[in-house]
Amino acid sequence: MKTIVEKLKKTNGSLLGKPASSAEIAAVSSKMQRTGFPEMPEELKKLLKIADGIFYNGIEIWPCDADNVHDPDFRPRSIMEVNKKMAMSSFSRKWPDSLIIGQSDEEIYCFSSRQNKYFIIDRTGFEAYYDFDDLKSLLIKVVDERLPE
Repeated sequence: MKTIVEKLKKTNGSLLGKPASSAEIAAVSSKMQRTGFPEMPEELKKLLKIADGIFYNGIEIWPCDADNVHDPDFRPRSIMEVNKKMAMSSFSRKWPDSLIIGQSDEEIYCFSSRQNKYFIIDRTGFEAYYDFDDLKSLLIKVVDERLPE
C-alpha cells in the first residue's frame, strides 16, 4: 500500500492525511465496535498509519480523524461519521457487518467482516461491482484507473 500512497504523493491534485497514530486508530476502532460496527481490518489500520485519509480525483478514503487532513478549502468526514450516518440507511440492511471505508462519485468502498472481503458497491442500489481479497487490490483498481498515463 505504500507504493500506492507514494504514487499519489507525486500526483498533482491528491490530498493525503498525515499518518494516524496507533492510539488514534485503536480509539476509533474501539468506539466503532462499541457502536456495533465490525472491527477495522488490519490492512486498513496499516493504510491509516501511512495516510489518514486519501482524496484524489473523486476517490475518498476516510480518515480516523478529519483533523489529520489539512486543506483550507476541504474538511472531510471521518470514517466514524460516515458509518454512523449509513447505519440508518438501507445499506446496513443489505450489507450487515460491513464497514464503509470510502467512496467515489458512484461507488462505495467497504469491508464485509462476514465475507472477509473488500467490495466496490453501487451507491444507489448497493449492488456489488467487484470484490477483493485485500485492500491493496481494491486501491490499485480505483487509483490506477484515475492516474494520468
